[in-house]
Amino acid sequence: MKLTHRLPLLLCAILTLSACAGSPTTYLTLSTVAPAQTWPTTPQHPIAVSHPNIPPAIDRQHFIIQTGPSTLHVAGNTAWAAPLSGMIQLTLAQDLSTRLPNANVLMPGDPVPPGGAQQVLVNIQYFMPTPSGAVRLQADWSVQSPSGQSLYQGHIQFTQQGGPTPADAAHTMSLALATLSTRIAEQL
Repeated sequence: MKLTHRLPLLLCAILTLSACAGSPTTYLTLSTVAPAQTWPTTPQHPIAVSHPNIPPAIDRQHFIIQTGPSTLHVAGNTAWAAPLSGMIQLTLAQDLSTRLPNANVLMPGDPVPPGGAQQVLVNIQYFMPTPSGAVRLQADWSVQSPSGQSLYQGHIQFTQQGGPTPADAAHTMSLALATLSTRIAEQL
């Protein structure tokens, strides 16, 4: 077969493969939000944020938007840079650390000292954006002593309008976690 006959076939194959590539994936993260206020509290024990309980429908690699009462949209080209529950745990620990500068807030994976640590437990019922860009966080939280005794507990219902993009929603989700951290810090 002549080169002139192979060239169109080669171009067709290249175009077909490039069409399969699609758009690149955007990876999102949660981030620490600077507090408006800090608390000078020096707790007796270090503080450790436990891995949060989060519904499996939310804790996915791909970005999720609730589009109706019983429907979710999974964004095919937008994903979390790490498991969402792990990013929530790290962001809460970092937020608490900035709000309680005199406290020893352990980061995920840090060893717990021999005397133990107060445990921050978070049970998330709902945490995702809507198509309009609003983000809603609904969660229960508690703080337990090193011996497991419940010291403080609370509930948060946070809703805030964010921007239209997934990056805007991730920022608004970070603001929701900052609000939760502030509520916890106020009790410690």
